[in-house]
Amino acid sequence: MKPGRVEHIFAVDADDADSIRELADLNPRIIERAGGGCVAAWNLAASVSTGDVLIQLSDDWSPVQNWDEEFVKRLRDVSQPGVLRVSDGRRTDDLLCMAICTRPWMLQQGELLHSGYVSLYSDDEFSFRAYQHGGVIDARDIVLMHHHPNYDESIPLDETYTNQNSEDRKKRGHETFLQRNPTANGHWLHEGIWDRLFVPMGAEGHGGSPVVAGLRKECARLTAQCGALQADNDHLRKIAESAMAWQKRSWFTRALHRWRPPGPKRA
Repeated sequence: MKPGRVEHIFAVDADDADSIRELADLNPRIIERAGGGCVAAWNLAASVSTGDVLIQLSDDWSPVQNWDEEFVKRLRDVSQPGVLRVSDGRRTDDLLCMAICTRPWMLQQGELLHSGYVSLYSDDEFSFRAYQHGGVIDARDIVLMHHHPNYDESIPLDETYTNQNSEDRKKRGHETFLQRNPTANGHWLHEGIWDRLFVPMGAEGHGGSPVVAGLRKECARLTAQCGALQADNDHLRKIAESAMAWQKRSWFTRALHRWRPPGPKRA
């Protein structure tokens, strides 16, 4: 690693007095717009950066040795638009959990992450558009471990995690994403599954991807199986109800029910 060429930029909410005080020697950038969330912080930091490679950074990731040299090497030509796909050690789908890109890529997009997001779905748009434009360079052998409560129960779910992943932000982020990326259904968001799987526009999209088709087939099989089990349960319930009704009869009624007078003998 070459620390002299690494520029660390901290962006802090204006009402976060503790962070501003602790980071005073590092010249933190102050986010004046309230409610912008982590996206506003990342965008502010990116806008004042000077490097050729931009790395979206969170405090729950662990880097690898010589990450700076490895990123530059894998991006090949940092004077051209490019996005690096690394592994977070957790997910196996196509979501780029950490934005790593060249400055030309950010300039081409206009900003690091679209400012219409607060937190959730900002990485969806960054990822989806990077795949759409063919800008993704695969480097999943580089593992930057993501230490998140979703993966490790020993990590507390603090107020920041809770706010960033709230149902309101999820709903707003989903709406914004589909408004800005109407072709994403079936090509990024898939019915019935949470994983983000990129399907190129030339391939069969919504409702026709092999993953969705396979899931629908399995759901149909399980539904039929459940229907058969329900029929068996209904039959057993009727037998049980009949047995209970029989037990409730008086001994005299049961005796009469069981006794049948002999019929006339046939010649």
